[in-house]
Amino acid sequence: MNQCLGVAEIQSLICENLDRKSALAMALTAHAFLEPALNEIWHTVDSFRPLIACLPEDLWIAKAVPSPTQPDKINTILNVAREPQAEDLHRYLTRYASRIRTFKPAVSAGMKMLSPDALLALQYATDFQPGALSPQLKHFQWISPKSIADGLGDEFVGRLSSYMTLFIGKTVDSIDLSDANTSNPLEMAAVRYMLKRLPCLKVLRGATPLPESLITSVRWDGLESAVLAGNSVTIPYLRHLASLPRLRRLMIINLGITEPQDLSRAVNGFASLQDVTYACDRLPGVLEFLQHLPQTNIVQSILFTGIKSSTPSQLTEALRYAETYLNPETLFTMEIRETPGRPRPQSLEELVETDQPDPIDLQPLHIFSKLKSLCLKFQGGVRLTSKEIEGIPNTWPNLRVLILLPTILNSHRFPSIDHIHVSALLRSLPLLRVLGLQFNTTQILGNEPDAEPWVSNLQELSVGASLISSPARVIDFIKAHLPRLTTLTIPKKLKGSAEATMLERRWGAVHQGWKQGQT
Repeated sequence: MNQCLGVAEIQSLICENLDRKSALAMALTAHAFLEPALNEIWHTVDSFRPLIACLPEDLWIAKAVPSPTQPDKINTILNVAREPQAEDLHRYLTRYASRIRTFKPAVSAGMKMLSPDALLALQYATDFQPGALSPQLKHFQWISPKSIADGLGDEFVGRLSSYMTLFIGKTVDSIDLSDANTSNPLEMAAVRYMLKRLPCLKVLRGATPLPESLITSVRWDGLESAVLAGNSVTIPYLRHLASLPRLRRLMIINLGITEPQDLSRAVNGFASLQDVTYACDRLPGVLEFLQHLPQTNIVQSILFTGIKSSTPSQLTEALRYAETYLNPETLFTMEIRETPGRPRPQSLEELVETDQPDPIDLQPLHIFSKLKSLCLKFQGGVRLTSKEIEGIPNTWPNLRVLILLPTILNSHRFPSIDHIHVSALLRSLPLLRVLGLQFNTTQILGNEPDAEPWVSNLQELSVGASLISSPARVIDFIKAHLPRLTTLTIPKKLKGSAEATMLERRWGAVHQGWKQGQT
């Protein structure tokens, strides 16, 4: 055993599975574990404290300053007392800096922090070399301007981003700009400066809007994954992304409201793209992205989201776009949905007159015979007749996930399918593990002596606002045919409702009885 513990690879493996406190204890326990334990301790740094602790105290003049939003908490701001010299940084740079792989500095009230002038002094001391204080850094997470303002004050908000080059160097292959304030000119300039100097960048998360001028000016030949948001996703913006040779995963949140331009289909581009998430104002807007996919695209997974509800004709149009531009030979996962609206508290109650969108026809998606996961969530749901549900196993025989639910649950439209159709579906799709359907459970009998016994491997079931009259019979049905079920999602009382509807109460009884049967 002692010989095994002397192997460097085993020491590293042990320390990689320790938290910071345990790694520190390990470093202090055995000299052989000192280096791998220090690697783990310094792997992820979430504040400026470790750097401050490694520098001589006489470098700074400490000033106590109340936090702007929590005056009872006192910040300790370190200002420059003398010029930093190379020997001041020697211990930190030689012993610890190169161990840092992730830097995601948090700012909060009551912290010890270097002043902007102190950070500038460190830039001078390191000859303005990018990444000088973390030369092997892999991932950087941008500091939230709001947390800076709340914790340290406005003096830091406009200046702190300018000094992040102390930590961000050419080794960084992942950067999260979700909290960057790109509407601030100085911060935008800092972001632009750094992104142009990251030759190894593979992962970019920019959930804050990044302007077209930035996206199109940087050549990220190594970029593999990108999350981008924009006030208006333009043709040059998309064409530049399409030219990136290694881009495999792409999420775009298009915050603008634009009419897709009718372009001729791209001949090439997005050569490596496999996983796409695209959110836009309304679902027909996916055309602005899809028309940049060549016929030979290898997209395997798509998630399209409409931020606002569309009319049935618009939804059908969006499905037609998917039929036209996506490759049925490579597509395995499809999720198309509208963002749920805010239903009125009485939406599950019986109303004299209901106004709801017509359901959508699945026919445009029949071409995608290799689908393993299909999830469609529209306000009016999906049209499912007995004939259509009987055809699903032949159309998509490899389904593992099938979710066809309205975004706003309602029981006003009588389902065309019942438990018999669902039973036949489950028996015909042996690989199915997740199912979301609204169906009529009122015809489930107390005992069905002539019924052929069957058991499904289904693990998750979402019933929407399925009709129900007898919770006891539904519980018996689940116990008899869905013994491996681990998740049952039911309609619940809406916020603002005085009390649960009878439908909700009955499904609540089913859930309770099913859970009791599992114990």
